[in-house]
Amino acid sequence: MSIRSGFSSLWQTAENHQGISWLFLRFLGLIYLIAFSSLALQIVGLVGEQGILPLSTYMQVAEHSLGERAHYWLPMIYWWIGGGDTTLLITAWVGVLGSLMLILGHWERPVLILLFVVYLSLVHAGQLFMNFQWDTLLLEAGFLAIFLPGGPTLLLVILFEWLLFRLRFLSGLFKLLRGDPSWSGFTALNYYRCQPGKAKRRLVVPGSREAILETRRAVGA
Repeated sequence: MSIRSGFSSLWQTAENHQGISWLFLRFLGLIYLIAFSSLALQIVGLVGEQGILPLSTYMQVAEHSLGERAHYWLPMIYWWIGGGDTTLLITAWVGVLGSLMLILGHWERPVLILLFVVYLSLVHAGQLFMNFQWDTLLLEAGFLAIFLPGGPTLLLVILFEWLLFRLRFLSGLFKLLRGDPSWSGFTALNYYRCQPGKAKRRLVVPGSREAILETRRAVGA
C-alpha cells in the first residue's frame, strides 16, 4: 500500500464502528445531560452576580490584563451576551435541552456543535470550579463527536483512541510525577484496594482510621 493510498484510507467510513458510534452519541448525550443539569443548579451560586467568584468580575479582570486577547484565551459566548445570572441559567438549561435532543437523535451535528460551544463557555465561566480532568475530557470527546454523525472515518476512530490513550497515560504519569511516595513506590494499592477472595474481602476506605494509620506506617511517621 502506497503512502498516498494509506492517507486516503483515513477518510473512508469505518463501517465496523457504525453501531458503536450511534451508541456512543446516546451515552454522550446522557453525560452532557448530567453535566448541564448539575451546572443549572449550581452555576449562579458559583459564578453568578452574588456568587463565590462572579463571572462579571472575572471578565473585567481578564479584559484589563489581556485586552482583546481575553476573547481568544477565554473563548465563551458571555463576551457577547453578558454573564449575569439569567444568562448563566439560560445557557445551562439550553445545554439540558440539547442533551435530550442528542439522546433522542434529533439534528445530531447542529446539536453537538451547540453543546460543545455552550459547555466550553461554561467551563471558562466556571473558572477553578470547572478546572478538572473530566471537564477537559468531555470537551475533547464532545468536539470529536461533532464529526461522528453520518459515520465515523478511520481517522476519527484513531483520534478517539489517541484521546483514550492520553487519558490513561497522563493520569498515571501525573501520579508518578507529583512526588507522592505511595505512587512512585508502587504501593498505592496497599491503601486503596479491595482484595477479592472466596471468604474474605478487605476494603480500605480513603480517609478512614485504617487508611491513615497505614499511610503513617508507610512514610515512617
